[in-house]
Amino acid sequence: MSIFEEQISRKPDRYPWTKEFIDAMHNGFWTDKEFNFQSDIQDFKVNLNPQEREMITRSLSAIAQIEVAVKTFWAKVEKTDTHWLWTGAHQSRGYGSFAIAGKTYQAHRLAYETAYGPIPDGLTIDHLCRVPSCVNPEHLEAVSLAENNRRGAAAQWATGFCRMGHRIADVGLYETTRRDGRIRRECQECRRAAANRRKGSAHEYDNRGN
Repeated sequence: MSIFEEQISRKPDRYPWTKEFIDAMHNGFWTDKEFNFQSDIQDFKVNLNPQEREMITRSLSAIAQIEVAVKTFWAKVEKTDTHWLWTGAHQSRGYGSFAIAGKTYQAHRLAYETAYGPIPDGLTIDHLCRVPSCVNPEHLEAVSLAENNRRGAAAQWATGFCRMGHRIADVGLYETTRRDGRIRRECQECRRAAANRRKGSAHEYDNRGN
């Protein structure tokens, strides 16, 4: 059972998988060791109707799950002198991923929203450090997709390698000028591979037609 699935019972022995989080929860902000909730509990039992009690119970359960999710997220981050590296699951392009309630999110986007709030509509998150697995909010900036692509391409070619790891000095670089005056750069090896894939797809299509 996932920790983010609906909780139908609040007896700890019914959910043994929660034991690993108990110590962390007790060291959090909401503990019975710091505050006395006896009067609140009495009000809850006596002065509220069943619908109000159910609403509060569900709300507190949701808050607890959010707290666990936040602590689980940051437990997967390794802080170095320069970067905050994601140690959890990764996507194919090196970006970290984190699942909440069965839905997968990019780790750096969650880190940005935790620090600065929702990402503005129409913008995406750029890694200023050019390290996809970094979730340090200071290394993240909300920019347009076009600006993100421009920055990424410029930084990528500066390394001397393409995204697929081909050394440009060995395989060569293909450049074309677009109508808007911008220069498009492609790794020659990646360009040849793409052409071969297109030829293969066309050949397969012809064979199916015959």
